[in-house]
Amino acid sequence: MPTQSLQDRAAGALMGAFIGDALALGPHWYYDLDELRADYGDWISGYTDPRPGRYHAGLKAGQASQAGVLLALTLDSLVAAGGYDEADFCRRIDEDFFPLIDGTPMAGPGGYTSQSIREAWRRRVGEGLPWGQCGGNADTTEAAERGLAIAVRYALRPAELAAPDPQYPAHADRRHRGGHDRGLWRRTGHAGGGACPGCQAVRQADGAGQDRRVALPYGHPWPSGGATSG
Repeated sequence: MPTQSLQDRAAGALMGAFIGDALALGPHWYYDLDELRADYGDWISGYTDPRPGRYHAGLKAGQASQAGVLLALTLDSLVAAGGYDEADFCRRIDEDFFPLIDGTPMAGPGGYTSQSIREAWRRRVGEGLPWGQCGGNADTTEAAERGLAIAVRYALRPAELAAPDPQYPAHADRRHRGGHDRGLWRRTGHAGGGACPGCQAVRQADGAGQDRRVALPYGHPWPSGGATSG
């Protein structure tokens, strides 16, 4: 693939994510389509202000939700470190992001803090747990959002995403490996690398193209068959 084409696709993926996040700021989380159409019409063609009393109220059209804020933080870390660096990513969460939230839903950058981030904040800030124990069961789609930037960074080096953490060999009991398999959990940007039983794929290809099972949190049974939901 021509280098320029690859760069365009990478930039397009990232810009598309930021644009999509901002486009959804106003009409986010409407569960009644009649109500949505009453507020925004039949077609949304630009950035919109959130309505009073709804999610993200007080923000202005074109601003980012918290998903966009965290995607930008992940991207900043990738650029500064030249790749995914767990220590740098977690330091940025500790120093730049967690001080801006208080563990409640309707607060923090973007006007709303999701359950997964509230759980990570409570464990990290409230309980003082190490990062490896701060992931929660709700960190599913949010991790996928952060994982976009990581996927773009490693698009031409997918084998690195499947590399296991040498601290946790494949034969180790999974209670000691849960959350420490670099191939899936840490490369997908889970808050602090904590394993998430809600994640979808539990199989991945290693560098030789063979499927292997990845670590699940202690107490989570192995699924039968191939890739299944957690």
